[in-house]
Amino acid sequence: MDDLQKEKLKNYEYDPVERCFLALPDQVDNFILPAGFEDWTVKAWSPDEYFAERIEKQLGITNAENTVELYDDAGALVSNKVFTHNQHGDIEILHYSLGRKTFKYARNAENPGADSKERYAVLTRRAPHRALDGKKYDYAKGKTGNHLFWHPRLLDMYDNEDEVETLVLTEGCFKAWAAVKAGIICCGLPSITIYQDKKDADEIHPEIVDFISRCKVKRVLILWDGDCRNISTKDLWDEEDLYARPGGFSRQAKNVRNLLRKQFNLKRLDIWFGRIKSEDIGGQPKGLDDLLLTMQEDRDRIRQELTKMEGPSYFIRKMDISTEVGMKNIDNDFKLDHVNKFYRFHSEIIGEKEFVFRGNTYELKEGEPHLKIPKNVKAYKRIGTDYYRVQDIPMLADDGRIIGYEQELSPWTLDAIKQDHGKEVVPMIERYRGFINAPSHTNYEPVIRGFWNLYQDISWELAEGDWPHTKTFLQHIFGEQYEMGLDYMKLLYERPRQKVPILCLVSREQETGKSTFVNWVQMIFKSNMSIISSDDLENQFNSQWIVKKIVACEETVLEKRATYERVKDLSTRKKGLRNEKNKTASPIDIFLSFIFCSNDEEGFLKMGSEDKRFWVRKIPILPEYIPDFEDKLESEIEAFLYFLSKREYSTQRSNRMWFDHQMIRTEAFDRVVRNSMSTAEKELRMKLENMFINFNLNEIYLTPIDVKEHLKMNRFEESYLEKIFVNNLKVDRKRTPDGKSKVFRYEIPIYNSVTGTMDYAKGHARAFVFKREDFVTEDIVYEAEPEPEETTTQLPF
Repeated sequence: MDDLQKEKLKNYEYDPVERCFLALPDQVDNFILPAGFEDWTVKAWSPDEYFAERIEKQLGITNAENTVELYDDAGALVSNKVFTHNQHGDIEILHYSLGRKTFKYARNAENPGADSKERYAVLTRRAPHRALDGKKYDYAKGKTGNHLFWHPRLLDMYDNEDEVETLVLTEGCFKAWAAVKAGIICCGLPSITIYQDKKDADEIHPEIVDFISRCKVKRVLILWDGDCRNISTKDLWDEEDLYARPGGFSRQAKNVRNLLRKQFNLKRLDIWFGRIKSEDIGGQPKGLDDLLLTMQEDRDRIRQELTKMEGPSYFIRKMDISTEVGMKNIDNDFKLDHVNKFYRFHSEIIGEKEFVFRGNTYELKEGEPHLKIPKNVKAYKRIGTDYYRVQDIPMLADDGRIIGYEQELSPWTLDAIKQDHGKEVVPMIERYRGFINAPSHTNYEPVIRGFWNLYQDISWELAEGDWPHTKTFLQHIFGEQYEMGLDYMKLLYERPRQKVPILCLVSREQETGKSTFVNWVQMIFKSNMSIISSDDLENQFNSQWIVKKIVACEETVLEKRATYERVKDLSTRKKGLRNEKNKTASPIDIFLSFIFCSNDEEGFLKMGSEDKRFWVRKIPILPEYIPDFEDKLESEIEAFLYFLSKREYSTQRSNRMWFDHQMIRTEAFDRVVRNSMSTAEKELRMKLENMFINFNLNEIYLTPIDVKEHLKMNRFEESYLEKIFVNNLKVDRKRTPDGKSKVFRYEIPIYNSVTGTMDYAKGHARAFVFKREDFVTEDIVYEAEPEPEETTTQLPF
């Protein structure tokens, strides 16, 4: 089912696999199938179906048990439901803290029809018909942070400071509930990757620390599901690294252990790792809840194994990882410490197929894996006839911290490869026919028909959510053109091949957010955006930015006319020359969108009023300072992109750069145009405006000779003045009905400085026609001065 069909069915409940609509029992008979889906069926369904099956039947949670005492806004303890269901049939799991407080968020009206009412934060377990894409949970990203699941009984233990021998950390709320119900003290992690209270935190979640400290926990057991050692069959067929899945489970267990070790020393806390021995148990239960449900008669033994570490283990494989030596046991148990052990463990699935393990490619010879392509050789590529190396270049924060990596394709020599790895690796290097530049943020392909795609994947996982800081910031940047600003961002994301105007953000003041905007856009588009200097635009070597989607330039000053014309040309050109050092320049598709920032509001470049490619906005000073503002913007990117993907355009394509010139023309643009005028043009415009106003005329006829003689501009050449007439003022000679210019008699309004009077000179030539509306921006109305009042003088006689 494509996105258009999904959008059409967004107000329906349906199962695309069964090709049926789900309707309430009393609505089945009257259900009208939507157009295009007449061959589907209708099935009776109730929103509480999944809830009844999972919560009431499988977990055995009664209505009385499904409660937790939490503090309300007035500080009183009130009863709340832990598990509920929504209108879609999803199970919603209430988020609350170890201190018995709920988490709320204000839903902003970014989405059509949304309100701003405060909502309780919940973890949503999607109903089966809504989780067919493999995404079972909605984690409410960007709302209130990462939250652990504590069974109400653990809140009581925390309040009473009950001593705990072993605290089990496992993935999932349902597993944690089932465990506590069976007498196992267990905390539920949202996922194996979420055990901190915020993204990129370098400390274990503070509630885990609080519980361990207050309840004097002696031991923590990190417990993963029984399938944690399994490889991904998709990775096998896609020739991806088979180490990724089991290695991820191993790595995350080690991370939890290391973060716990930062908080507690060896004498204070023992740390163990465990996994369910699914392969040795009938029915092969995967999770702790499945194990307790399948082996109900052995619940006491299971509880004993998860509480006491000594004695035999029938259901749980356990290992002490308190020390560094013990940590090695995880990789040994996962068969990750040697490729031969790894292959033998997974041989039934891998078979005779070539596979990747820890970056190395192996082929099977006589039933044993043999190295075919070493990991370090895979970084090299032969593209066309040249050699390159794919490298992750560190991105540094202002304080020197590494905040990420940008992938770069660096030229490499064949001799250097041979010196580093030997000539025998050369045939192993992957070969590609050449380069291609194929931008896409929704359907990315790294290689297209044997050509290496220079455009890179940005890999965002779109998720519905709030983006209040982003909205406020975009309203600040785009002001009254906010909706057009959203269209601009939607075009960059959804239609990267579409040309858009050159966005210029100008302001003399500091602290306006221009640089923040550039940084934020780069957060979204990652390696597909380059920040360069004005000098880079003049440099003949352009390989670092010519294939990017966005090129930003801060402190822009384009002094050379040739550079300005080059930028204009590149903003609309479909193909350009990629010029790399020591390589022959080659043509390639380009989709450049420029963003210029400058503190020189009027003189950062020279442009004419006919330059329709530029969207110039003057940015005001930010109204307030918000700490960690860029971090907040980054945390909202996935929700913002989700909103853009659902939002309709407020404008329609009117030219090759989408927006009509009059829509993006601003006062800031006009100021740049006026500042860009030559001295002669400025003087001529001013004198023409005065002539129109002083003589109250609608048309004036002049030739360059007239301007030199009667407007006192004889220091300029006649040919130069005529060029200004035609190219800058856009005026033409008076013509006959058949289009021919003609000689005619006319009068030239002049001001006689000797007599101080308005006068006219005679002209007889092929004169140009100047119209009032083109030169008078604001008419002046002259009011007649009132007649002086008559007064009488009192004579003395």
